[in-house]
Amino acid sequence: NYNRAMLLGISFEHDELQSFIVKNKEQSITYFITPDLLDRSPTLVQTLKKHKPVVALLGSTYEKYEEDPHLLNKEIETFNSHLGFTPMYFMTEDYMYTKEFLNALFKKQINAIAPSQVYDKDIKLKEGQFVYVALNEETQIKWNELQGFINKHKFTSIEETIFEATISSSSSP
Repeated sequence: NYNRAMLLGISFEHDELQSFIVKNKEQSITYFITPDLLDRSPTLVQTLKKHKPVVALLGSTYEKYEEDPHLLNKEIETFNSHLGFTPMYFMTEDYMYTKEFLNALFKKQINAIAPSQVYDKDIKLKEGQFVYVALNEETQIKWNELQGFINKHKFTSIEETIFEATISSSSSP
């Protein structure tokens, strides 16, 4: 059995990102994307709409939500305006959540996710892990190494990793 999920947190569009999405459209990868990147990259939005990978919302650091109580709603609205649906999954940039924040997500029927392992080329995988790759402005990703890692290991959806089940729709949790 290979129940583990691959999560890519994307806040910056690297040159090979769109071809990576197209090449891996049959893989069970969840792309967590920031609202700012959706605003900045209409070509990325078109690639996501055309190839339909699982896309989720990568939010800000938790501290920013405490400073601006309307930020979550703004981010969800931006996500929805570009992609045409409310995200099923959400992750803060620093993986921090309070009980109140989790309740707010729950009321919106959005599931909070946090990685259990951060990717590096020598990672040792275990059952049930959420493997996270951060793709931001500072990331110097070696696409061929990441592709080799994905090809070597089988990943499942978040649902399959948690419940060992498959869902046929991503419109609600």
